[in-house]
Amino acid sequence: MEESSESTIVEVRKEIMVSPTGGNPTLRIAHFLKPSLSSTEKPFPELSFHSTFSDTIKPTSKKLSLQVAFNGWLCPQKNWKTWVDRLHSKYQTIWRKAGIYEAVKGSTCEIQRNKDLIIGLAEKWCSETNTFVFPWGEATITLEDMMVIGGYSVMGSPVFSPLETQELKEIQEKFIEVRRKLTQTKSKKASHYPWMMHFMERESELEHEAFLSLWLSRFVFPGNGLATISKHVFPMAIHLARGTPIAIAPAVLASIYRDLSRLKEKINSLSKLKNGKNDKDGIEVTLWAPLQLIQIWALERFPTLQPKPNIIQYSEQEPRLARWDKVKNLNHGSVKTALDSSAKCFLWRPYTIDVKNWPSFMFYCEKDKWVYLNSDSDHELKLFAHCLRVCELVGIDSIEQYLPHRVAMQFGMDQDLPGWVAHRNDTPLIAWRNYNELMMDTKLYIASRTFKPKVTSRYLDWWRQLTLGKRDSVKAVKQFQKSLSSSKELTHNSTKRMRQMNSSSPRGFPPESHRNHAGDSDPDNKLTVNELWSSNRSHKKFRNQIVNDGSTQSNVPLPVVLTKTAKHTDPLFPPGFVPKYCRDQRRNSDSDDKLTLKELCKSQSMGKNSGNQIVDDGEHLSGTQSDVLGSPIAVNGTAKQIKMRMEAAQNVIDGEVDVRELKTAKKNASEGKTRSPVRKKDGDIDMKESSSPCISESMMVELEARTTALEKAFAKLKAARSGTARADN
Repeated sequence: MEESSESTIVEVRKEIMVSPTGGNPTLRIAHFLKPSLSSTEKPFPELSFHSTFSDTIKPTSKKLSLQVAFNGWLCPQKNWKTWVDRLHSKYQTIWRKAGIYEAVKGSTCEIQRNKDLIIGLAEKWCSETNTFVFPWGEATITLEDMMVIGGYSVMGSPVFSPLETQELKEIQEKFIEVRRKLTQTKSKKASHYPWMMHFMERESELEHEAFLSLWLSRFVFPGNGLATISKHVFPMAIHLARGTPIAIAPAVLASIYRDLSRLKEKINSLSKLKNGKNDKDGIEVTLWAPLQLIQIWALERFPTLQPKPNIIQYSEQEPRLARWDKVKNLNHGSVKTALDSSAKCFLWRPYTIDVKNWPSFMFYCEKDKWVYLNSDSDHELKLFAHCLRVCELVGIDSIEQYLPHRVAMQFGMDQDLPGWVAHRNDTPLIAWRNYNELMMDTKLYIASRTFKPKVTSRYLDWWRQLTLGKRDSVKAVKQFQKSLSSSKELTHNSTKRMRQMNSSSPRGFPPESHRNHAGDSDPDNKLTVNELWSSNRSHKKFRNQIVNDGSTQSNVPLPVVLTKTAKHTDPLFPPGFVPKYCRDQRRNSDSDDKLTLKELCKSQSMGKNSGNQIVDDGEHLSGTQSDVLGSPIAVNGTAKQIKMRMEAAQNVIDGEVDVRELKTAKKNASEGKTRSPVRKKDGDIDMKESSSPCISESMMVELEARTTALEKAFAKLKAARSGTARADN
């Protein structure tokens, strides 16, 4: 049912919606978290983490040099579970009233650390938006996660609430005195275990406050001292021991945001280290937040990273965190690949899925509905409303911005272009007022637990532009696909033309399709258009290729199937063309009748007045060289037509041609003698007598044609050289 969005944090309007992974768009009524940009608001927002996104898709290659100390990730120590069980029956009612019951129970769980996963997530972190930036969208750990997997209270007094009565202040002074005595021991510090044993053995009236002080110091706010009792937690412990709710969730989340930003900063610094710097001079970072919650967040949402969880024991009233107690991590290979390829399997709302023996919150309902928030509303609905509001998170020593409207799909809402939010963190008090702003007489939309949220079409277009870097990238992909289609059509036309030429081949000459390069007969050596495109793309500059109509078209694969040969490693070498490595030298041979193909090709490039022809790398072939090929090359000729013109030089591409020996071979052929060309080690061709019978008439005609073509080439080459010499003089 559509409702007005004037008095709610949810905006309702009809939009064209599409799946985050693409698909058919649909026009329907959608629900968005405020603030979002409507279709009338322009320009679309620039992504502030664009540079950060570029960094996230390039993982650091020196990850091993990053030394991370997870000082906030502490396991339960000996006798801790015993202490929890002993106080459970006596104080569980107070724990529930203060909103810390599941958090205290969860402290008995041991989460096996996966350092690669934490660092992999930190590489995706954007400190400007406090979100993970994946190629397929934004996601983050939210107040909802703090409430569900952490068991912390979202509402209550701030963590800096002072003690007001004299009685409470006296209790604090007693704790300070005990802490001072522990620092005078041999260890010189108030360690956790001596603190625990001191109060467990005495069972004093202050045992509950001492228990909560240790719980806060070790599992919630470790502070800056490793495994020591922190003085700043004493007021919180005293308040909680009396059932006073403390808003621990925003403070813990603020510390997680802070440490993820620290870790990301160190990762970026490590990636900028100069190559000459020793890896042993790596970067160290110390983290104090309970980052095991980040790992649980990832395990709940990425099925590819998820090991088999435990079954929650209802009889022991275990929290949801118990699903991952002592569970061994999977050896999933590349964390980056798993994170980047989870567009279709990422669980936006994992807590709506039924888990055995875990009581679900009432805001995970079967049908969507609108509820009216006031002072008499259910407590869980008020908690959920706090999770949806843009606000400031006040921690022990940090204030972080909370932007749930950027990850609306995690709450069952549709996603639109997120609006910009100004900071309100001048002082902790101002930031806290912003967070604790009551939402009374307000409508709240709650989506069905089975609803699959989507994004607006403009959001999807906006995000794709960011991931591709430029708008033109989309056009480039479409143009490439169009080029492939054109190349297929050109290949078909080329094949048709060759068939027509084969049917009209002169008598005594083999069909053109049979005069292919010396590797065409091997089907395994054929190079497909896709392979050609990949090899062409690897060059620094895309080069013009020959198409059937003779025109040049940039970035288009050759329309014919080329062949790979053992001698010519360049996949862009069309049959019948001189290899590119033969076009780089020229030697003087005026006193010798021997002429290399390297010299021939280089010399022909001097003819600037002749009609230019297209070769495979975008260079031009002069008209003089076209005569060398036997006849002028037609502009609309295909690669195989050009190859036919090179038939005269086919067997001596890599060697040298001796015109005198060819004349001798012609004379011997007329006398009935034959000499077979034998290639020497140095590349020259040697003509040895053969015992084979006289060559046929067709072979003589072909040999004569080849010899005549080479003689013409030699004569024109001398003329060109003499003309150049006169011009130099």
